[in-house]
Amino acid sequence: MSPLGFGVGFMIQGVGFPAQPALWKYLLTIIKTNDNWIIIETVSGISPNQGEQGTTLTYVILYGGKYTTFQDNHPVEVNFDPPDGLTVSNIDVTSNDTIIFDLEIAVDAPVGYKNVIVVYDNGKKSVECDEKFLVTEKTN
Repeated sequence: MSPLGFGVGFMIQGVGFPAQPALWKYLLTIIKTNDNWIIIETVSGISPNQGEQGTTLTYVILYGGKYTTFQDNHPVEVNFDPPDGLTVSNIDVTSNDTIIFDLEIAVDAPVGYKNVIVVYDNGKKSVECDEKFLVTEKTN
């Protein structure tokens, strides 16, 4: 603990059997201010985590961290950074930590990793995860 009364830490939480990798994993960033630890909300994953140029992915699932409140704090936006060539539609918030949507990837979308950003609570809250989605080159 810092003598200044604040700190930064990380907590990993998983659910699974000891012989198996965790079924659900959360990497939580926590900060300490005065005497309280506060959990920083995050995007923990997206499935599928890649898509080919010129395709449309239906039923893309975005997993927020354990402490996100997507469902309680509508409306929700799903964005990618850089956004070039990616169009999100049919957003369905199924729980406080799960969003399902469709993703159209333009034939000329730049290949590479994209950051995933969720904005909610009327734009007051956002969570982001770097390089969670990969646009791959069209194969045929």
